[in-house]
Amino acid sequence: MQPDRQFSFARYTVDLDNAQLWRGKQAIALTSQTFAVLRYLVEHAGQVVTKAELFEALWPDTVVSDGALTFCIVELRKALGDNAKRPQFIETVHRRGYRFIAPLSPLPGQSTVPPKMDHRPRGGKERKVARKLAALLSADVQGYSRLMGQDEVVGG
Repeated sequence: MQPDRQFSFARYTVDLDNAQLWRGKQAIALTSQTFAVLRYLVEHAGQVVTKAELFEALWPDTVVSDGALTFCIVELRKALGDNAKRPQFIETVHRRGYRFIAPLSPLPGQSTVPPKMDHRPRGGKERKVARKLAALLSADVQGYSRLMGQDEVVGG
């Protein structure tokens, strides 16, 4: 049996196997999806993790918009006291994704930083297309899209 994978960074401890984040002795409440984002970033610490990779790993059979991921990143930064403009923990890599940048230390009794997470099999162009369509529809409903063309009639 593998020991718990617990790592510290700054004044935080993350327990990957029990889905817990601690600041000292105080547990920090995160939604399950937000913790899943943290886990994935920690397991790929120092690497750029694309938004597409996060969507595939964390929402494999669900169509979600970019807003779901953005919400998780905002919640993580708030919980960690991180600033997007001067990040200490989660760096935004413009137009690509995110990178966990804090140095990780294994807790006593553990000798390594997190291993890379096994990737789920990539598959289904349909899922990618459905995700893109859902994001486009969401953006269009919110008024952020350029979906309307000259050949489309509004209200007709």
